[in-house]
Amino acid sequence: MQPTSVILKPNQIGIFRDSGLEAQWVTSKEPNRAIIYLDSQDYVNEPIITSVNASTANNPGDFPSNLAFGTTRISVETAEVRYVTPNVNPINNVVQFFSSATGLTYSVTVPTGFYTTSTALIAALVTALNTATGSSGLTFSSATITGFPDKYTLSSAGGNYYFLANSLAVLYGYPLWALPVDQVATASKVVGNMGLFYTTYIDFCSATLVKYVKLRTVATNLNSNIIFRLFLNSGGTSQTISLSTSNSPNVQYYFNPSEPITQIDIQLRDQFGNLLYVPQGADGKYQGFWWNISLSIET
Repeated sequence: MQPTSVILKPNQIGIFRDSGLEAQWVTSKEPNRAIIYLDSQDYVNEPIITSVNASTANNPGDFPSNLAFGTTRISVETAEVRYVTPNVNPINNVVQFFSSATGLTYSVTVPTGFYTTSTALIAALVTALNTATGSSGLTFSSATITGFPDKYTLSSAGGNYYFLANSLAVLYGYPLWALPVDQVATASKVVGNMGLFYTTYIDFCSATLVKYVKLRTVATNLNSNIIFRLFLNSGGTSQTISLSTSNSPNVQYYFNPSEPITQIDIQLRDQFGNLLYVPQGADGKYQGFWWNISLSIET
């Protein structure tokens, strides 16, 4: 943008004619601005930006010297994520239950995977629960509830049961399983509606960018350092979902210009406040997963 000019109006009529002074001009300039683009796919040159918990290193070249000092405002311009997390994953697939037949608790694991129907999900849950039949003394089965296609009656033969409230499937699996949380042992319980969601949104978080923001706290958001939020409109049951801001988020964060900014941290978190789970291949890399963010920095 071209600099703009304004004229200072005289305080007294005729002051310049009588004194021989000339009118003074002031030129206002747009602030210095640069775009910083962070891309998780640049792991070859920047191995620190390879996961959901990344930080730009304090190394020469990360920031121009005139931006590291004197920054007054950072704006989030764009953000994108290619989401590849299976809805059943190590964050939510451990189910613990109590058996009245033995008076003990048991832990089973539902296999990780992309479950696209509640029928497949309840079948996987029943199979996992029955892996402990020999020791727990219980055999589980499920039945559909008329009029509620994603709700099931989960029954146990051989004794009563309840799900432990602190198991991962209960703590971090409500949109997915919707397991009952009562701690009363009964022979049957209602499971569902099964939403098939691991998380309904992804939060971009940064302690650096929101350092001077006091609006969000864990009292209203599990993630206190939220820059902005991307919602999963398909529920996250597809193997790949590309998410992006439809336009500029128009989110701006202000800084103390006397404080240098030598690195920026980025964390991607689920709705429970955990770092977003991303599966890794045999080579240790995040298969098909990427994110990027574009920041405008002004001095």
